[in-house]
Amino acid sequence: MTAISGGVSGLAGTLVAYFQGDGRRQIDLSTTLNSILAGLVSITANCATVRLEGAFFIGIMSAVVYAFSVRLLSRYEIDDVVEAVPVCYLESAGLLPRESSFSVCAHFQR
Repeated sequence: MTAISGGVSGLAGTLVAYFQGDGRRQIDLSTTLNSILAGLVSITANCATVRLEGAFFIGIMSAVVYAFSVRLLSRYEIDDVVEAVPVCYLESAGLLPRESSFSVCAHFQR
């Protein structure tokens, strides 16, 4: 599940950055790699209990959260050269709601 979330997050982050930009339509390697890291950070705590579709959704959502948090930091002129805050801190804030909705235990409680 970890590889699925990281791969989907890298692809989704690349697409979001490609279409979200200022009209230049370029693929940025650092955005792709940081999106993969964001997907891996997001699924780390709950990778043992998440199903396939949950890992896919977590990967997509982590890429979107990463892309918009990078823009938020640049909008408020917060200097983060290696973009560690969007990858680590902002992604770990969204783990708990996603863990409960995509875990195996939630599947058996229906």
